[in-house]
Amino acid sequence: MKTTRNKGFYKIPPFFYVVIIIFIYVFINFTQTLINVKKTEKEEKFLLKKINVFKNKNKFLKERKNHLAKDAYLESIARKKLGLVKPGEVVYKIIGK
Repeated sequence: MKTTRNKGFYKIPPFFYVVIIIFIYVFINFTQTLINVKKTEKEEKFLLKKINVFKNKNKFLKERKNHLAKDAYLESIARKKLGLVKPGEVVYKIIGK
């Protein structure tokens, strides 16, 4: 078998170049896909944390709303801040020194 040389290099068949180009193309696409997957996973973790924060805040606000809607709380606010009284009640104000 004779090997043909072209200026000091073995002659490489064109098929080999095609295989190398395909390999490089697949490698680049795989790398880009992997980068996108990692970025998406990171974004998913961030969004899940954000959802959890909003769920906790929503729970707190619902509890606060229920507390504020209770008659006893509304009555205490009406008496303290608005100075309202029930019909038939007498208000006594103590004047300090």
